Amino acid sequence: MSIYALKPRFQQVLSPARRRLIRRGVSANQITGAGLAASALVGVTFVAAIDRPALLWAIPVLLLTRMALNALDGQVARETGTATAGGRMFNEMADVIGDVVAYLPVAFLLPSHTMWVAAVVCGGLLAEFASVIGGEPRRNQGPLGKSDRAFAFGALAVVLALGAEATGWITGLLAMLAVATALTVLNRVRHV
Repeated sequence: MSIYALKPRFQQVLSPARRRLIRRGVSANQITGAGLAASALVGVTFVAAIDRPALLWAIPVLLLTRMALNALDGQVARETGTATAGGRMFNEMADVIGDVVAYLPVAFLLPSHTMWVAAVVCGGLLAEFASVIGGEPRRNQGPLGKSDRAFAFGALAVVLALGAEATGWITGLLAMLAVATALTVLNRVRHV
């Protein structure tokens, strides 16, 4: 199971935004670039939250924005007939760069958990590579795909914003996410 299963419904909800973007002539690559910018803003917000923990409340909104942009870019490319190999490559590279710039800064917020944050981020990169290497169709098996990682880091931000101490429970959570990411890679490789 993965949150990815909700993508068709999410895309349906985004239909009015997609139509507006197409009417305004916004390209799929521009949307991908905006998603990458949203990812960078997530990372900056995690770092800024070191001194201002209330900023963590913005993380779920920023991650939802990133996921919406990630869902819209492909839709716009297909609907406008502008899908290209270069655009697909830009999209995939933006996804993996976006994960790094969004989630690796959590290590600054939680310096005693750097190793686990790095493990989850590296596992996420491998999962994304495993989803596209080997040709079509793209593999999206879980249990911890891109949408699931966004949910996990968004939930972590909310719990920390509520004032939870960064103690041993975070080690357990991050270790669990690292294992789930490794299982995701294995599932995707197995489905090639």
